[in-house]
Formats: sequence, structure tokens, C-alpha cells
Amino acid sequence: MFDTSSTKALLGPTDPARGVRIPPPRAQAADIIALAEATAAIVAPSGVRRRRILVPVAAGVAAAGLVATGLVASGLTGADPSSVTAGETTGPTPTRTVVPTPTLGPVIRPVGFQIDQRPPAAGDQLRALAAQLAPGRCDTTTGKYTFVHTIGWNAVFDDLPNGKAQRIIPSERREWSAPDGSARIRTTVLPTVYPNEESYRYFQRHPVEPTATHTTVEDVDAPPAAERDRAKPPLPTDPAEIAKRIDDQNPFRTVRDWSSNYPVPLATRAELLRILAKTPGVVWRGEATDRAGRKGVAVSLDNGEIENVLIFDPRTAEMLAWDEIEQPTDTVAGATLVLGCEHTDQFG
Repeated sequence: MFDTSSTKALLGPTDPARGVRIPPPRAQAADIIALAEATAAIVAPSGVRRRRILVPVAAGVAAAGLVATGLVASGLTGADPSSVTAGETTGPTPTRTVVPTPTLGPVIRPVGFQIDQRPPAAGDQLRALAAQLAPGRCDTTTGKYTFVHTIGWNAVFDDLPNGKAQRIIPSERREWSAPDGSARIRTTVLPTVYPNEESYRYFQRHPVEPTATHTTVEDVDAPPAAERDRAKPPLPTDPAEIAKRIDDQNPFRTVRDWSSNYPVPLATRAELLRILAKTPGVVWRGEATDRAGRKGVAVSLDNGEIENVLIFDPRTAEMLAWDEIEQPTDTVAGATLVLGCEHTDQFG
């Protein structure tokens, strides 16, 4: 494998960068990776998981190369992340609904539960909730487009392998989708937060170039009619069809994925609750408040290494929040807040 020295030796006098001074990178490699991930869809393809990412010291060379070739987007640097919350980037929904203001960081810890010790099985409570669901905004609003607004992350960056120099780079995503499959997606990379106090203190002592909010806009063209359902298949409402598409190993991720990308119909939400109710190991956590300050009811599923948590609106069962927590460190390695979901005639 070639390193920098051997590559320079191989190129010799033909090296186009020979004698050129490469300036220090304006952004850390982790920030560049996060920006690239944030401009893509939040949900990874089936079977793909992005979690722990160790950022080696040598990665600074790659960042410098990107700066030298003009591939780094401007605006990656900014204010002290500990003084900024995601709520400063949020705004009203297209129909002027008030959007809750999330509080992120500087240290992210798991949410608290009403039932913290020895929670009971969740079957009875989930079936009771499914039997009396009320319509939500995604059921009662009308318009040509669907609008979904989320904040979340799907990776933790390790600057050192000891777990005490970790960073999380959240992103905020607003998507307007048309029936033909076209869409407009506004993504904002949010300031860095930290999964534990040790990491926060580490970066106070060893500051790196902070990540500033940086917004990209992506317009997605409508796919050919023959490929439309395959590109973004509509959500089923029939229990048999829902059962075919549910993730048997982790139905919590199905709830998260669907709620992050679609207005989930009332009938589908009710069936998802019934599926969770009969999933072994799902426990009832009672009342919980998400990071946007909304009160809901929570369930969790713990396999000994990862605990998945869902918080639902207690009236409509719309998903408010999802967390994926690594044990035994209580690292919130993945999270999603659904801040808005409705139909609208306003596009982008």
C-alpha cells in the first residue's frame, strides 16, 4: 500500500504538487464525511449499518487534498458547538404549524423513562393504544405534496479508540415529496455534540475546527413510471402486506424508517403497534419526554448490546423519537426526532 512518501517518489519530477505547500485543512475528515452523509437519504439501504467510525490522525492528509482540489464545501467552520441547539435552525412547517425546539447537547444521553427498572411486557398497552388511535396531522391535512421534517444522526465518530474522544454530527432534514416521486430535500448539518462527558471535556482541551450549520438543497427528479413504486414504494395498510415488509429482526427500525420518510397512515400505525405488541422482548417504559420536550409513551427492546427505544404520541401513535443505545456505555449511536409530518400545497 502506498503512503505519501512512496507516491511522491514514484511520481518524481512529474508530480504536479511538487514544491507546492499544502495548507492546513479547513475541516476535519469526520466533518466532511458527515456532510456527505447528510446530503444523502437519512435511511441507509437494507442491511447497511453506519455506527462507530474511527477517524485516524492520517485522515487530515485526505482533508488537505480535498481542500487543494476545491472539493470542500465552504461554511464548514463556525461557532462553539456547545452554545448552539438544533432548535435555532428549525422553523414553521409549510402549513405554519409551530415546530418544537429540540435541545441537543453539548452532551447527548438517553432519555429518561417513567419505568426505569423491571419494565413489564408492552403487549397489553400497545394493543390498547392501537384500538383507540386518533388522527394526526398527516391524516387530517391535505395537499399535493407530503412534508416530513426530522433531526437525527446515524454514526458516532471516534478520534481515539478509547471511547473518550467521540463526536456526533446531527443533521436536520426537510423533504417535500410529490406523487410522481420527485422531491426537494433541504439538509442542514448541525453543530457537533458529544455522547459522553469525557469526550466533551477532551474536545474542550483539544479543540478542532467546529462544524457550523451548512444547508444543501437537493432536487430529486421523478423516476420513470415503471420504476416509481420500486424507488420509493408506498406504505401498505393491509396487515398481510405490512407483515411482508417489516424487519423481523428489529421492527423498531421499520417504524423509524417509515416515520422518517412517509406520512404513516393511521391503519398502518395501528398494525405496527400490534406487531410490536407480539414481538418478544418489547417492554413498556411508560411516560417519556423526547429531546424536543414532547411528552409521549415509550417502549424498548434490548438485546444485551443494543437497546432500541421508540417514543410515540400517546393519542395518535405517531412516532416522536427513536434512539439506538449501545450498551453498556449508554452511547446514543443513532437517533431520530420526527418534528413534522403533513400534506401541503407548498413545495420546498
